[in-house]
Amino acid sequence: MSNEVRKFVFPFLLALALPLALLACYLITDPFRILYYYENYYDQDEFASINRDMAGSRRLLHHRKQGKTYESIILGSSMAYCFRASEWEKYGHVKSAFIWNAHGESLYGVHSKIKWLDSTKYPVKNALIIIDDQMLTMPGDGHGFIHLKEPEISGGSELYRQYEGLIAYFNNYFFLAQFDYYLSGHKFRPYMKNIISDPRMFGYNPVTNDMDNLFYTRMSAEDSMNRNNNHIKYMKGVFEKNNCQMTPLKRQMLCEIKNRLQHMQTDYRIIVFPRLRHEPLCPADMAVVDSIFSADKVYRENRTTLVYDEIRDFEDDLHAKYYFGTRILKRIYSTPPMMAVPDSALKWHKK
Repeated sequence: MSNEVRKFVFPFLLALALPLALLACYLITDPFRILYYYENYYDQDEFASINRDMAGSRRLLHHRKQGKTYESIILGSSMAYCFRASEWEKYGHVKSAFIWNAHGESLYGVHSKIKWLDSTKYPVKNALIIIDDQMLTMPGDGHGFIHLKEPEISGGSELYRQYEGLIAYFNNYFFLAQFDYYLSGHKFRPYMKNIISDPRMFGYNPVTNDMDNLFYTRMSAEDSMNRNNNHIKYMKGVFEKNNCQMTPLKRQMLCEIKNRLQHMQTDYRIIVFPRLRHEPLCPADMAVVDSIFSADKVYRENRTTLVYDEIRDFEDDLHAKYYFGTRILKRIYSTPPMMAVPDSALKWHKK
C-alpha cells in the first residue's frame, strides 16, 4: 500500500470506527428496548425511557401467540396509571385484567387498539377507557420513539420507529450518560436527571402491566400537598378551562369505538378524567361524548366551578395517585352505580 493511499485510508477508518462502535453498543445494549422482546421492560437495570405503548403491546402480542389472553383491558394515557388492573379485578365480574396505556395516548391510539382487538377477535369481556383533554389534541400517531404506536397494532412503520430510537440514542448525548452509568457500577448521578431515568424509582407488575412511580408512592401526604400547593400558587389560583378539540374525524373514531365494543359484546365504561384544577373536557366536547355513549357508560367529575380540595391525591397536575383511581372504581361498581358524583361526596369549596 502506497503512502498516499495510507494517508487516505487510515484517517477514514479512524473516523468510521467511533460511529461504528457506538452503533454496535446500541445494538448490543438496546437501551430503549425496542430491538428485542423482554419479559420485563422495567427491571432494575433499565434506566432509559421506555415506550409504554410498545411494552404493553408486545406483552399482549406475545401472550396471544402463546394462547393466553386477558379478559379485561384498561386503555388510556399515563393518567390511567391510577387505575390498577390488579385493583380492578376486585370489582364486579372483572377477571384477568391488563392495563394497556401509553405516554401521551391519543384518540387515534385508543381507536387503533379497539380496532385491532375486534378485527383479531380478541375476547375482551370488560374495558375501561380513560379519556382526558390531551387525548383529543393529537389527530394521529405521536412523534419521537416514546410516543409511536406498535406497528403490528396500528399499521405504522417499524423502520421509522427504529430510526427514531437510534436518533434518541445520540440526542442530548444519551450515550455518554449510558457509558458513565455502566462504568460507575450503575450509579445515578444528578446530571443524568434530564437524560436517563433512575431505575430505582419504578415498580412494575409484568403480569398486569401495572407500573408505579415509587418516588410518589413513598412521598408523604404532607409533601404531596406542599408540592401541588406550589404548583397551584404558580397557576395563581386560576381554574383552567380546556379548548375544544373535537373534529368530524375524532367523532367518527368515537362512534367506531362504540360500535366495535358493542360488536365484541364488551361491558365497558368511559371515564372522563380531569387534570388537577382543569375541567375534564370543554362542554362542547363533553356533549359529543354524551351523544355517542349512553349515560350509564360514562363517568365524569365536574370541576368547572369548584376547586378540588384534596390535591394531596395527585402526584402532579396530570397524574393522580392509585387510591384516587380506586375510589372511582368503587363508585362505578357500587350498587346502584354513582355515575355522577354529588358535591357532598367529596371535599369541595368555592373559590
